[in-house]
Amino acid sequence: MEGFVTAARYLAKTYGCSVCCLNLSQLQNQRNSQLNQEKNLDRLVEIIQGSFEDIPYPNNSFDIVWSQDAILHSGDRCLVFQEIKRILKPGGEFIFTDPMESETCPPGALQPAFDRLGISDMGSYRFYSQTLKDLGFEELNFIDLSQNVPIHYQRFREEVQKRYNEVVKLTSTEFVDKTLNSIQPWIERYEQGYMQWGILHFRLLEKN
Repeated sequence: MEGFVTAARYLAKTYGCSVCCLNLSQLQNQRNSQLNQEKNLDRLVEIIQGSFEDIPYPNNSFDIVWSQDAILHSGDRCLVFQEIKRILKPGGEFIFTDPMESETCPPGALQPAFDRLGISDMGSYRFYSQTLKDLGFEELNFIDLSQNVPIHYQRFREEVQKRYNEVVKLTSTEFVDKTLNSIQPWIERYEQGYMQWGILHFRLLEKN
């Protein structure tokens, strides 16, 4: 995703570190490779096409793995975590964000959110925490920022409505209207406490 690679470029430019960006989208990868070259960061930021369920890197390759709102799209989240464990060095850290179902969410309450993303379910903080601990990770921190998400979507909606004609020219009326209509259920579910979002931080303790 382009936002992910924007963060990668920031890290590479600010700290001079090497960053590998994994993404399934060939179009986005081509665009990001072009931007890396334009900013003279292609030697530090590597763009790789592939799936996080079958990461094309050898064991013990990375000090840090991070993911931004992507794991919910996987049909096998446990496999994603197993792959992350495989490519991390012992003591390596895993940091990620993801929309999550809260423990108090009634059955079926998130269906509008699922429909928007074309998914059948979401992970929860408890599921992510326990699954990673079972794989040999220790939890370092969880920063719950759920209260910020409805504010984000409200501001996004206001901005799109303000620049409606401009956005339609770049996309289509159908796309913009569908996007605006799909936002309200997300706002409501977060305000009701049925969804969570935050930053989860883990360290891999062992390899087995």
